[in-house]
Amino acid sequence: MSFEKGYVINSTYEVHSLLGKGAFSKVYKVYVINPDTNEACHEHPVCLKVANSDKTDFSHEYLVSSEIAFHTNLLPCIQDGTIESESGKLDFIAAELMPNGNLFEYVSNAGFSESAARYLFKQILNGIDHMHSKNYAHLDIKLGNI
Repeated sequence: MSFEKGYVINSTYEVHSLLGKGAFSKVYKVYVINPDTNEACHEHPVCLKVANSDKTDFSHEYLVSSEIAFHTNLLPCIQDGTIESESGKLDFIAAELMPNGNLFEYVSNAGFSESAARYLFKQILNGIDHMHSKNYAHLDIKLGNI
């Protein structure tokens, strides 16, 4: 299931664009709808990770995120929930949208110096170390997820 630009999800999010897709989910750039005005707030978009099927469950991912998120090198989840669709209930997770995209996009478009690579690598390792200190492992570390 894909959501087109302008589609409103649960009266809370308005879809702007598809950012990426994987085996189990699609990630959208969305705007939060102000419940008082029913207008989408375009100043602070968020990303919404939506399961591809009703067999994918994000509740554990959201729980883990809420337990480890208070670290400067980890992206916190804002909300989790479900979307009613013709293919059943689809889980979703909302998180802050990183304005420069993921590391894969950054490397592909701009690249960086060796000193910048060292700095970024140290930040990544700090985030992974924090996860490990909480007894969690990522299991899907790649540039597109950073």
